[in-house]
Parts: sequence; structure tokens; C-alpha cells
Amino acid sequence: MASTLSAAATERNVCIAGAVFFLAYSVLKRTNVVLFEEHPLSFSQDLSLVFGYSAEQVVRAANSISATATPLVIVAAIANVLAILTYAFLGSAMVSWACDSLGKAGQGVKFANQLPFINGAMHLAEAALVTVGLLTVSDELSALASTVSGARSAIAIATLVLGALATGQFLWVWCKSIGRDGRQKIEKQE
Repeated sequence: MASTLSAAATERNVCIAGAVFFLAYSVLKRTNVVLFEEHPLSFSQDLSLVFGYSAEQVVRAANSISATATPLVIVAAIANVLAILTYAFLGSAMVSWACDSLGKAGQGVKFANQLPFINGAMHLAEAALVTVGLLTVSDELSALASTVSGARSAIAIATLVLGALATGQFLWVWCKSIGRDGRQKIEKQE
């Protein structure tokens, strides 16, 4: 699977995934403003490193949503699925590019390539639980979503650290190779 993910990480696919992510993310931010003024829960990939929430926050948010907002919750859930999947693909592509720039393809690299998708799978499970918990005002689903959120937080932090390291590595190798690819014919002056 890691080699398939590396092969899919072309510039064209990354550009398409980036456009889809930002479109879905903008829909999520706008629905969050309408639905949840205080607690956006898992409908948003908040980059402020605030992870987790309690079951009471989910129930409080569910009680504040009117029945007429149900279609908006479903639109937000669909946009959330798109954002999660594209975010996972972009993270995997970033790790693949960093590994390619190093010229490494070991077992650790193969696992690192899949870590963003593990985070995405846990986020999808959490988002499904939150969505159903919001629509049915279920205490059990809200508590389960809160538990999954806590477990996903550790994987999300590991994914963010991996992404930061991969970006730094890719940029370091890329900056060192500028002008050394043989296409430029500039004479050295001594």
C-alpha cells in the first residue's frame, strides 16, 4: 500500500486534493459559524492544537441545533469527509516526497507513509459518531465520540510532527539541489 500511495503522490493529484481540501474546509468553516458558535467539535480540522472534547459538549451542541438545521449538519458531514480524506492524502504525499528526496524506502518509511491515513480513519469514525450523536442527541454516541477523539489526539500529534519533519527534510534537500541538476551552465569564477 505504501508504494501505491507514493505512486499516487503526483503533483497533479496533490494540486487537485489541495483544491478539494480548501473548498471543503471553507464549507466547514461557514457551517461551523451557523451551527456551533462555541464548540465546532470534529466538523473542523482546527490547526490550533486543541484536541478532544467532552460528551457534555456534544450533547450541549446537539441541544442547541434546531430540527431545521439537519440538512446543514448533513452538508457539513459530507464536506468533513472530503476534508478528512484529502487532508490524509496530502499528509501522505508530503511524507512520500520527503522519503523520495532522501532516497529511502525502508519499513519505517512505509509505516510513516500510512500514518496520515490511520489518523484520517480515526477522524472519520469520530466524525460519524459526532454526526449521528448530534442528529439523535445520543449520550452514548457522544461519549464514544469523545473517547475516540482522545485516542485520535495522540495519533494526530504524531502525524503533525511527522508532517513538520517531512516538510523540513524535503525543503532542505530541495534547497541544497537548486542549481546542481546539470541544466545550468554557469561557469565558476575563481
